[in-house]
Amino acid sequence: MIYENIVRNEDNIKLSSNNVFCSFIRGPKVDINGDEQGDYYIQFIDKKTNQIKYETTIKNNCWAKCNIEYYVDWEIKVFHKNQLFHVHNFNAENKRIYIALDSKALGDTLAWLPIAVEYSKVHKCKLVVSTFHNKLFESQYPNFNIKETLLQKQNGRCYACSNFIMKDNLHNCKLKYKIHLKNGGQNNIENVGLVCPHCYEF
Repeated sequence: MIYENIVRNEDNIKLSSNNVFCSFIRGPKVDINGDEQGDYYIQFIDKKTNQIKYETTIKNNCWAKCNIEYYVDWEIKVFHKNQLFHVHNFNAENKRIYIALDSKALGDTLAWLPIAVEYSKVHKCKLVVSTFHNKLFESQYPNFNIKETLLQKQNGRCYACSNFIMKDNLHNCKLKYKIHLKNGGQNNIENVGLVCPHCYEF
């Protein structure tokens, strides 16, 4: 072939540094994305106790997640080539935080909702709460239900398949990034769509 004898100039090849994406949806998660090959040692640390709750080693274009879903004051450390590569400290201040109360029991909702409100006060965050009984709290907490807001913006349809979503089935619907964070999507409400349970599986 005509190109077989061409000498490859390694000086012109430059690998971009891999990117680290941290998220906290149903537990802390780390994505390592990029073309630079290597191993990444990850620690999920409870800053209050300085205890490592989970640690693992992954390669680029892989992810790691701790299965703790309750609140922890997280510090996530990523090491590469025996050096600290990235640090992320959880901070909810001035951020929109979504809490889903999955129990259908009214008593559970009445008990948990004040705790969620207190969380927003302590962490100075903008709280969005989804429950099976939102109508009972609409007058007191008008901005809580992000799903109803998105459903209205999407004209009552699923963002992915455009099928109509019935309000009775709203709690079974899921939030999904329009453009995933690892692909450059923004972590804000404008980049979130409401999808039906069927579309969320894909």
